[in-house]
Amino acid sequence: MDISENKSLLWGIGMLAVGGLVTLSTYTSAGPGGNYIVTTGLFAVGGFNLVRGIYYQIRYGSKA
Repeated sequence: MDISENKSLLWGIGMLAVGGLVTLSTYTSAGPGGNYIVTTGLFAVGGFNLVRGIYYQIRYGSKA
């Protein structure tokens, strides 16, 4: 199986960061009682990729 654990880690961290930024920016721009977006999809997929990348790092180790 040709899986790049570093790529999975980076995608996971990136998705979590983008999801956090979108959620934070819409939350701060919403007025009192206003609506904002929580990017649950980015959090879920980003978290999954992060855990998968950590798993592959532990299981297969660094190839460098």
